[in-house]
Amino acid sequence: MQDIAAINLHYIVDKSGKKTGVIMDIATFEELIEKLEDLYLV
Repeated sequence: MQDIAAINLHYIVDKSGKKTGVIMDIATFEELIEKLEDLYLV
């Protein structure tokens, strides 16, 4: 997995500037899900 600082995230914000969502590339997302599943199984 990429270094957390190197992940290119794009935030979705509402009219007041509050972060409401995030966009990341699918490869990063899939890798993140895989890591979470591994942690869950431990």
